[in-house]
Formats: sequence, structure tokens, C-alpha cells
Amino acid sequence: MKKLNVWTLLILISTLWASITVGQDTSRVYLSTNDVVQSGENFILDVNLENPVAIRGVEFYLTPVPNTVTFQEPETTERTDGFMLADTVYNGTTLRILLSDFGGADILPGDGPILRLEYQVGTSAQGEISMNFSNVLVVGPEAVAYPSVSENLILDVYTSIESGPSLMPDQFNLLTNYPNPFNPGTRIQLTLEEPQSGKVSIHNLLGQEIFNVASRNYAAGQIEMYWDGKNIQGLDVPSGIYICQFLGQQVQLKQALILSR
Repeated sequence: MKKLNVWTLLILISTLWASITVGQDTSRVYLSTNDVVQSGENFILDVNLENPVAIRGVEFYLTPVPNTVTFQEPETTERTDGFMLADTVYNGTTLRILLSDFGGADILPGDGPILRLEYQVGTSAQGEISMNFSNVLVVGPEAVAYPSVSENLILDVYTSIESGPSLMPDQFNLLTNYPNPFNPGTRIQLTLEEPQSGKVSIHNLLGQEIFNVASRNYAAGQIEMYWDGKNIQGLDVPSGIYICQFLGQQVQLKQALILSR
């Protein structure tokens, strides 16, 4: 990975914005992560490009809302190995990225990560963080700008075990699974100190519910159930990190499940 000096950066900016004409093919810039986003920990955010044509350079701004994460460093990927990379953080919040190659190399048509961004989550972070794109520019050879769309990403910040506000200090509650990572299925174990009504559900990292067990009464002690890696429609879900949640009358617990097909 090469760093840009000031003069090279100025040349790149002028190249990206000068004499731009709109092409016919639309590229998609989107975010993803395979990490559990946990308070006080680092995670890697992939910047992905789905491009039907060759791309010479990409520029974008990325802002976390609320600002409870700190940018650490960027890294190019196999698709952009050897590309020039410039990163600037404005007001401690908004990250600006310029990624290009002056040697004539292009990002070949395809779909996958072009950049990996490392962030650190604040120790007091909780709830959701929205990673928002702005001013996205995707440029092809001869400084031709192609139309593009960008997709923001909402991250849920977790601790290893989260408890609801009504959890009594002397209660012992635990949500685990084995094996983890797993393929094709995993056994989920829930230990409750007291009997209570509750619901078990499984969500993807976008917060979408993909599977659930209808609300029922659970006895005190250890409860075990099996998830076969399928969604509500009975279809296999892809590899990735999923969140198993138990929402009871007295507690709310979450556990990361790692599916590796």
C-alpha cells in the first residue's frame, strides 16, 4: 500500500473532477463486516465495489452517526493491491478516502472488497451506529465518471452478554452455543435462574430477523435448542455472523453465532 504525498493528492483530485462525463453503467459501493461490533474493541469494515466495467479510482466520505467509533487505518485488498491511497479525517468524525492508480491499472469488473477500514468502538458505545456515505465518486479510464449508488450500513454494538434493566444482580443467566463457528447447525443453550416467558430469535447484522421460536414459557434451569442454519422459509442462510437473542420478561441476552459453510 502506497501513501500519497500532497502534490500527488492534488493531481488525483483534479483528475477525478475535471472533464467528467457520465457513463452508462452503474456501480454499487456498499459496506459489510464479518466482525461482531463490541464496545471497547476494534473491528474491520469492508468497503465493497460491485462494478460492471473497469474502474480507475474511487472517492467517498464516510461518517459514523453517532460518533462513537474512531478510525484507525485503511488497507487495500487483492482487488486494489498497489493502488495509491489517501485518507483524511475531518473534525475527528468524517473520513475521506481517495483510491486510484496512476500506472494505468484498473479495478476489474466484479464484486468484492476494495478497501478495509479498521475502527475502534468507544467503551461507552451502545445501541446502533449508522455508517453513512456521502459524495461518492466512481471514475473509469479517461476520467469518465460512472453513475453509482451507495448503501449505508447500520451496526449494532454488543457486549459479550447484554442484560435488560430489570435483571437482578443475584441472577445467573447465560446464552451460549456449540459448536461456534458451526456448519451446518449449532446447539444453543440458555440457562435461567427463574421460570419466565420469552422468545428466541436469530438476526443478521442488519438487524433483520431471519428465524424465531414462538414465545413460550421456559422453566428454570438449562434449556437447549438446535438451529440448522436455515431461515424462516427453510432456506440455507449464507456464511456470516448472526445474533441469537433471548427476550424474556426479566432478561435480554444476545450471543454471536458464526456460520462457516
